[in-house]
Amino acid sequence: MKKHEMFKHIVAIRTAKNGNVYAGTGFFVKTEENKIYLVTATHVARDTTITTDIWLRNLTTGLPFAFKINQLNSMVMWLYHPIADMAILEIQCGEKIDLSPYVLDLSFFEHDFNAVPERELSLTMYGMPDIYTDLEFAPFTCDSKPASSLWVSHFDVTGNSFNCFMLDKHSTQGFSGGHVVSFENAENPVCYGIIHGTRQDNTGGKLAIVVHSAYLFELVEYAKKN
Repeated sequence: MKKHEMFKHIVAIRTAKNGNVYAGTGFFVKTEENKIYLVTATHVARDTTITTDIWLRNLTTGLPFAFKINQLNSMVMWLYHPIADMAILEIQCGEKIDLSPYVLDLSFFEHDFNAVPERELSLTMYGMPDIYTDLEFAPFTCDSKPASSLWVSHFDVTGNSFNCFMLDKHSTQGFSGGHVVSFENAENPVCYGIIHGTRQDNTGGKLAIVVHSAYLFELVEYAKKN
């Protein structure tokens, strides 16, 4: 798989409220039970309303097309991880929109918290900070390398610390919820997590924080039991 082939698996999430536009990135995933979920960061999901716009790549023209999030789930009822910055939205009413070309299988994601990419491995961040209807839907990519082993980061929303790792480059607004992928094996790329945000200090140092993808499996399991 080439990096541009991942574009069809990127979801741009845009919420307009209080005179501001809150931007984030996400993706669709399918479980073994054939349930489909929209996945993003909790802090992106918390800003959504029933009028939030979901933008995808038109697979014929390459241009963006949009629909309202309540066409996927009428009440927009997210399931939030109790610790980590990750949320899933079950697709309950998406019959009029064929999501099958956009969905990723759970096998694409690393499920073991102890599996953190080696420092020499190149990873690609995906994000969609801006959308222009007359331009190609082409998410931004940023190549980086891991800057830490398994680490913990504090999440103000939950008041807890979650498992993560750092990248040697920072993120940018709109990348939150976007996946972080290794293409070392081009035939079987692996996603190690999603973007939480940027760790920065008073020296100007900035590192991207990646929520470990193993939390996605915890959320899916919790959804099955409830």
